[in-house]
Amino acid sequence: MWWEQPEPLLGLMPRDGRPTHRRRVIPGSILLLYTDGLVESPSRLIDDGIARVRSVLRDNPDRTGEDLCTQVIESAPRRADDIALLLVRLT
Repeated sequence: MWWEQPEPLLGLMPRDGRPTHRRRVIPGSILLLYTDGLVESPSRLIDDGIARVRSVLRDNPDRTGEDLCTQVIESAPRRADDIALLLVRLT
């Protein structure tokens, strides 16, 4: 379900320049940028962590941005790693 082929993580030096992509999104869509501490756990697949975050966002579309961030962080099975979030609701 990727729009584009995944690229190296931000902060890593890409071998080539990064391409620019544009997408149209519907009003009310949420963009969530986060660090790996939110989705990684030694006992689980990273895909499970990403699915957990997606589920919280999908099941709570009317919550405020602050409430969504709190709920996403609280859903993490362990919080030993740092977690940073940037949530943008498109209007």
